[in-house]
Amino acid sequence: MYPKRKRARAVLIILAGVVSGGVSFSLGMAMVGGGHGWTSGATVAIIGVLTVPAAAVAWLVRNRWYGRVLAGAMVVLNVFMDAMTIAESLDAEHGTFHRAWREMPGVVILAAVLVVVWQILPVAALIFSRRAASAPDSHS
Repeated sequence: MYPKRKRARAVLIILAGVVSGGVSFSLGMAMVGGGHGWTSGATVAIIGVLTVPAAAVAWLVRNRWYGRVLAGAMVVLNVFMDAMTIAESLDAEHGTFHRAWREMPGVVILAAVLVVVWQILPVAALIFSRRAASAPDSHS
C-alpha cells in the first residue's frame, strides 16, 4: 500500500475511534441521566471515550510488540469492565437496566453494539497480528 494511503487509512480508523468514543460517551450520559440511573452500564459506554480510540490504535499497530501489549491490556480491561457491569447490574443496581431499557431501548442497543464492536477489535488485533521477522542470525 502506498504511504499516503496507509497514513490516510490510519487517520480514518483513529477518527472513527474518536467519533465512536464520543457517541459512546453521549449514550452513556443518556443512560445515567433522566432518572434512569443505570450507572454501571453507562460506565462502560463512558469509558469508551478512552478505550475506543485505544482499540483503534491497537489495531493499527497490531504487528508490533507494543501493539500486542496494548491489545492485551485492552482485552483485560474490557473483560474486567464487563464483569463489573454485570455484577453491579445484578446486585446493587437491580432493575435499573429494565428501567433504562423501558425508557430508551434504542440508546441501550446502540451503546451495546458500539461496545461489542470496539471490544472485539483488540481481540482481532491479537488474533491477526503477525510477528515481525526476527533479525538474521549472525552465526550463520
